[in-house]
Amino acid sequence: MKHMTAKEKNPTFMPVFETYQGNRNAVRKFERQGGVVKRLSSPLDYVKDILRVNLSNPLRQGKPLPPSYTDPSMLVSSLKRLVQDYAGNGKFIVYGAFVKNKLVGYAYIVRHGGHTYVSRFMVDSSYARYMVGEGLLSGIIKDLIADQTEKRACSNMRTGTQCTRA
Repeated sequence: MKHMTAKEKNPTFMPVFETYQGNRNAVRKFERQGGVVKRLSSPLDYVKDILRVNLSNPLRQGKPLPPSYTDPSMLVSSLKRLVQDYAGNGKFIVYGAFVKNKLVGYAYIVRHGGHTYVSRFMVDSSYARYMVGEGLLSGIIKDLIADQTEKRACSNMRTGTQCTRA
């Protein structure tokens, strides 16, 4: 019996597989170039960097960015409000992508009603060749999965031990 390749078994699978392979390789490139993704425990400390990322290309998808992205006072007030109102209870998380210790991408993640949403996802356009977007998205997904796994493990514990995020 002849061994069949994945393409022979299911020809419609190949575009999905090839897309996955390309993204996986892009994430590896991001990591090889020193890229790391972190939760920003104090996102207000990064306002200047966030504004720089936003202004790196004021046109996104052919449209100008709204003032909430480009006006420093609006950016600070909206981020401050989100952090004060939602970050403490885990409903608002800011992730940053760093290359050589420089913030080159970020994302706002919102949790509501049992779902997780990407509210804002921005990458410094001058770092596109570093595959920052792919690295950032991959890092967010890995962290959120680890967070859910940890929460399930803590909720299953019968010892009464408090579980906290490291």
